[in-house]
Amino acid sequence: MASGTVFVQIRNDVVGKYGVKHEPIEISGERLPAPEIRMSDSHIKAFRQLAVGSLNHKKNWTHGEIYFEFAMRRNVLTVSVQLESNYNMANLFNKIPPQ
Repeated sequence: MASGTVFVQIRNDVVGKYGVKHEPIEISGERLPAPEIRMSDSHIKAFRQLAVGSLNHKKNWTHGEIYFEFAMRRNVLTVSVQLESNYNMANLFNKIPPQ
């Protein structure tokens, strides 16, 4: 795979759901081009280290999502990390009295 998004959903401080969404970078006409560049073993290792290291930024929240968008461009791995806390919203839903 040359690009995509890895997502991790966290509920009660445990991974509840995870997966990969593949997003082709370039599409021409109705046919997808054959990927010329793929992630090497060293790219995968670097991506994993970045993902594990990003968990250090997850502080004081137990519900949320983490998205890792990645793409190979000219044999260089680019990664963007987004951390979203849903902790406060989860607490609000638990405190609303039934009507």
